[in-house]
Amino acid sequence: MSHHKTTLIVTNQDIRDISIDCLYQSNPFLEVTTKPCVIPAGKRTEVTFSFYPRQIMKYSETVTFLVNGLSTVEVVIGGQGTELRVDVVTPKKKVVNFGALQIGETCTRTVSLVNRSLAPVSFLLVAAPNAALPSGVLSINPAMEITMKPRGSHLDVQVRFAPTARVPYFSEEVMLECVGGISVPLFTIQGSCQAVGIELDTEHIPFGAVVRGAQSTRKLVMYNTGDIGARFRWMRQAFLRTSPSPL
Repeated sequence: MSHHKTTLIVTNQDIRDISIDCLYQSNPFLEVTTKPCVIPAGKRTEVTFSFYPRQIMKYSETVTFLVNGLSTVEVVIGGQGTELRVDVVTPKKKVVNFGALQIGETCTRTVSLVNRSLAPVSFLLVAAPNAALPSGVLSINPAMEITMKPRGSHLDVQVRFAPTARVPYFSEEVMLECVGGISVPLFTIQGSCQAVGIELDTEHIPFGAVVRGAQSTRKLVMYNTGDIGARFRWMRQAFLRTSPSPL
């Protein structure tokens, strides 16, 4: 759950030490981090409040502090739960299609995001791991944690596809992962890398024993497992030719 922290500073302006104890019990949406303590004269202590909004609404809580075991001081803590509204500016950009590239080509696309939430949002952009994509082929920038200001701030995200080998067609969702565990799909990346793929059905051709002057034939099957047509020619100088010597 996404949360926000704030710190209350309690200062002892008296000439004597005072003791302070927070009487508030933490609940699912407001957590107080403090312990009973003694504040020396002229010193201060900090109380941390963590806000975990469970609903889209305004919250208000009164936190009571007991001072020197006799008097009380009340502090009102308020906040508002708001909807997460980070999205792609242009709906057509929800699908980033690189098409079919070839080995060595590089293509970059820009996706603009907007934060229409009432609060700043900190998040990471994460693409799901894909075994079909070699490491470093697909990159998203910024790659570090991002914080977008509220009420209409924009951010340009660069998506780069630079294949170094054949990549079958893929379709990957890019997720917005907020600090706290919220995960929301933002846009989809699609593409492929076409290349020639030539395979032989065997690496060895056993002729066995052949009578001199006779002929033996074996079949070699060649497959094009790639995405595009391919031309080829035999390198005859690579074939081994031998002639048996008479006894």
